[in-house]
Amino acid sequence: MSLQFRGAKGEEFNLISMAYGGQVQVCNPIFLPVTFKKYQIDLIYLNEIVGTYFVDGLTLAPSSSQVVKGKFEAESIPVAGITSLALDTELQGRDVGRVDAKQFSVITRTEIGIMDFIPYSITKQYPGDVFYDLMNKRADEFAC
Repeated sequence: MSLQFRGAKGEEFNLISMAYGGQVQVCNPIFLPVTFKKYQIDLIYLNEIVGTYFVDGLTLAPSSSQVVKGKFEAESIPVAGITSLALDTELQGRDVGRVDAKQFSVITRTEIGIMDFIPYSITKQYPGDVFYDLMNKRADEFAC
């Protein structure tokens, strides 16, 4: 499975909008329909989960994309929002020193059903800056 995710319709992706229920674009670049049950992003700073963003599943037609709205859960939404905003400015190079972006990482989990009934999960861990770059792909880097 090779689903791709990025900020909605090529808009700049940032953590603060994700923390307040932002949208992502999901792309199915292959020639078969793909169904996923859930896409989850755990934001981790200083080895603590700041919050979790998730998108409920859907089926994507071959070679198509769809913009979906996610939900964000955190123990404290205001703290998650402030942390996300500080990390955004640090990752964009506008506020060096407030937070240590090297202490930021992301774990993504995509749950799919093989033949719609065999559960399968793909988990990946990224340094924060790598994830940020992946979610801000230009149109020519996005397969849909």
